[in-house]
Amino acid sequence: MFVLLPENPKTSLMKQLLIILMLLVSVPQVQAQKIQVKNPFMWADVPDPDIIRVGDYYYLVSTTMHLFPGGPIMRSTDLVHWETVSYLFDEIKDTPRYDLKEGTVYGRGQWATSLRYHKGTFWALFVANDDPHKSMVFTTKDPAKGWKLHSRLPTTTRLSSSMMTTACMCSLAVVTSSCMSLLLT
Repeated sequence: MFVLLPENPKTSLMKQLLIILMLLVSVPQVQAQKIQVKNPFMWADVPDPDIIRVGDYYYLVSTTMHLFPGGPIMRSTDLVHWETVSYLFDEIKDTPRYDLKEGTVYGRGQWATSLRYHKGTFWALFVANDDPHKSMVFTTKDPAKGWKLHSRLPTTTRLSSSMMTTACMCSLAVVTSSCMSLLLT
């Protein structure tokens, strides 16, 4: 049974709100794909990650410091399930300390690599956190097939233990996107 009430501003507003509510309830809900993920989803030490997406894959590079092989490259289709497909390099030979001769490089080496994709080529750049503090640039057409040392950018001035200038003033802690962009132009 319906009761008609005289029209007044409050009743009209209530009707409009009721209609809106009924429409919202009757509209089918769009549901996103649900994936249950337990943290941590990578049972490993993966510091300083840089992630890019190329096609159907996400690629991630991480810091290994003084450990070799260095610069692990991981691949995923969903940002949850990762596989290691290659490493940037097998070893660094800048000083005898990398071979535990004349000292140690503990906590030094490859840090905070920047990963990019440009015109069919993958690029990876990092500043070695040890003398002679030169940037290393690696390239590949396919990260799963290995990397090649493309170039070394010389250090021009050492500013402090945490920052130095190379050809494009890259920070040791974070290799900026603008620095990589200068290399890719």
